[in-house]
Amino acid sequence: MADNQAKWPCFHWFFTVLIAVTISLLCLFVYDTYYAPKIITVDLKGYMAEQKKLYLSGQIDDAALKENIDQLQKKIKSVPENTIVLIEEVVVSDAATLTP
Repeated sequence: MADNQAKWPCFHWFFTVLIAVTISLLCLFVYDTYYAPKIITVDLKGYMAEQKKLYLSGQIDDAALKENIDQLQKKIKSVPENTIVLIEEVVVSDAATLTP
């Protein structure tokens, strides 16, 4: 047994480093996916202007307008807990945009 350890002294270090790197990468992946805060924007002003244009032109009625607004609200509520939704006008830099 001592001969086998003498032949492969680097194997134990390599295996230890491999396990440590694997666990670290797994922890980073889980943190980024489930815990790290993310910011997305919604172009509420543009969406409402589009809905107003469709409503005034007669392409959608009251029920369709209400349904479209409800769909936007459901989409906003369906984002994960670690995601912050902001109105696009208040964000200075580029961020992912939620589209209905």
